Amino acid sequence: MVSTQSIRQFNIYKFVLTIPGILIVYSAIFTIFFLLRLAGGNDPIALKIGGLTFRWYGILITLGVVLALYLTQYLAERRGEDPNRAWALLPILLVTGIVGARLWYVINTWEKYKDHVFSIGDPNIAGALEVWRGGIAIQGAVAGGIIGILIYKRFTGIKFLRWADFIVPGLILAQGLGRWGNFMNNEAYGRTTGLPWGIKIPCEYRTRGTTPGTNDTSCPTISADATFHPTFFYESVWNYAVFLMLYFMIMYPKKVQKFLKIRLRDGDIFLAYLVFYSIGRFFVESLRTDSLFIVGNPVDGGIRSAQAISIVGIFIGSVWFIYRHRRTETRDDEALSVRVAPRSLVPAVAATDATLAADSVALDEVALEAENEEALDKAGTLADEPAETIEEVKVASIEKSGGNSSEAELDEPKSES
Repeated sequence: MVSTQSIRQFNIYKFVLTIPGILIVYSAIFTIFFLLRLAGGNDPIALKIGGLTFRWYGILITLGVVLALYLTQYLAERRGEDPNRAWALLPILLVTGIVGARLWYVINTWEKYKDHVFSIGDPNIAGALEVWRGGIAIQGAVAGGIIGILIYKRFTGIKFLRWADFIVPGLILAQGLGRWGNFMNNEAYGRTTGLPWGIKIPCEYRTRGTTPGTNDTSCPTISADATFHPTFFYESVWNYAVFLMLYFMIMYPKKVQKFLKIRLRDGDIFLAYLVFYSIGRFFVESLRTDSLFIVGNPVDGGIRSAQAISIVGIFIGSVWFIYRHRRTETRDDEALSVRVAPRSLVPAVAATDATLAADSVALDEVALEAENEEALDKAGTLADEPAETIEEVKVASIEKSGGNSSEAELDEPKSES
């Protein structure tokens, strides 16, 4: 029987990286998929209340954003940063992300929108600005999100790569969840297949090839009983695997350091996201029937924009990662295995050592690295418990030495984490 103390000590942020946590999530993913598959078709509408219509896609996207927000807060606070910045970033990322996603889609389907850029309310065709009528690209959203972080950095001075690391684990988690919105919309499926897990797409939801970048899979062309690759499901499964990898890297950087023989630093999680998400997207995109094309079309052949961007992402992420670790050493204030010192001063220490008080700005970037790997493993995470600040170490040093202090005692501060 589960005790009350066990419930209080339960930490979902740790549990997701345990074997039971991984098995539970993947079991749920596969069970839900096969149950919905047996239903033979999904209803995009979750609920109607009066004139309000709640669609599964919107509900799942919203849930993904909420999960990403709380995960970003947790990772920021764990590193010693202000978690409230996540709330300040949210509206900026939503705006720039949606604009980027829609802009990328419109650019790649320009023939469809060129005569309807400012059209609003036309029942026959959506205008370029009517994002609520469908048509967004996740890679455009990621690009827009990067621009949003840079805008926020311009006014607040946050470290871009550090905050990108905080954001991308939640981002890939939200992407995987959002793919289930495609499932409920009966969209973003692949070509026909005879595999046991192939899914049926109702005739009214199939692509007809009239939109640039889509194949004709309509019922007069392909049998109503045909089954298609569930590409949205493939990507969802891959995205969660990438989330687990990124999350493990940021939670247990010392374990990764032992394996890769390099010291992870700010930005490495973001670069790993670019590489591993892009690998999965490249292969899944090859099965899609509604791909956006930079050049050409699905009939005559051409270059799929998502695959082209994926290649760019893999190249930039991998080359940048290798270059930065071969050319420069990772400083303490950039290492993922250390924690930024909180922005506070202990008055007693400031009075005892005037130099410390005068140099308080520099202390904002001091990082405290744990020396005992066994203690880290026992804790289950690097900094679940607040690390000692440099001021607390100074006080302890003063008390131990009977009121005398020395700079040497601050060189290797010990962490409680």
